[in-house]
Amino acid sequence: MAATSRAPVWYIAHGGPPTLFQTEHPAYQHWIKIGQEMRNANLKGLVVISAHWQAELGTTNARVVQINTDPTNPMYYDYYGFPPVFFKLQFHATNPPSFSKLVADTMRKEGLEVSETKRGIDHGIYIPLKVCFKDELPADSPHATPPIPQESGRDGMPEGVPLCQVSLPDSRITGREAAEASIALGRALRSLRDQGIGIMLGGQPVHNLRVFFSDLQSSLPDPKTGLYPPKAFSQNFSSAISKAVLAKDGGESGRDERVVGLVEHPAYKLAHPSDDHFLPLAAAIGASYADEPVKESLPVAEGGMAWNMYQWG
Repeated sequence: MAATSRAPVWYIAHGGPPTLFQTEHPAYQHWIKIGQEMRNANLKGLVVISAHWQAELGTTNARVVQINTDPTNPMYYDYYGFPPVFFKLQFHATNPPSFSKLVADTMRKEGLEVSETKRGIDHGIYIPLKVCFKDELPADSPHATPPIPQESGRDGMPEGVPLCQVSLPDSRITGREAAEASIALGRALRSLRDQGIGIMLGGQPVHNLRVFFSDLQSSLPDPKTGLYPPKAFSQNFSSAISKAVLAKDGGESGRDERVVGLVEHPAYKLAHPSDDHFLPLAAAIGASYADEPVKESLPVAEGGMAWNMYQWG
């Protein structure tokens, strides 16, 4: 019997609900490529972490996380103020008890405290995955002609590939401690890759919505690229991420420190008014190996956002 190949880690800039309909956006186009990579990987399962779920237990213990044990993975519409179509989106994925137990047990063996809860998957997961595994849009969507085609007559994860979402550490943990805790979380999940289970992390390399939405009101996108002009802080921090992730010196500890040290970068507070969208990158560093191949895609800054994405393995 052939040995199971080590599954990849994907760090994905997850965008927002409108990105789902921006079919010419570079991020949308790259999500399509990631979907093909995921199919080619013949995954036995997918563990996902999103910027939009930090543990909600009121703790300052950095080694406490939550795990979703709802086997149906219901939709969690964790946004407001959008048209009705955004509250009809569906993404079908199963989370069998045996799979969530495997994920929880693996983290516990690595010293994490794991609290089980029932929660839906949020848009930091289903927005990019709906494009990776193209779901059909609701019929009343203004963008549904022609509709996004279904994959082999099914919408959602490929058959036989379960999906389990794990939280980040509690939001009361911030700065360097939060980044270090997120690396530890990724490292606690890392051994699952040798069982063919992929790890996907949805965040945003730069995430300043106030600046981004201000640009929507006060500027026009580039007619050639369709993207809004990047702010200096977005470019600076996006470039700093690239250097921290792609540098090969210093081994695992050196890479960990480069990424943790980003929270002290002069542009960090503008790039991340809160830590949540940075932390999935730190978890991706923990889930990957310093000596394995890493591929960067889409090192593009746009307004108060950036779209760097990475794959290890």
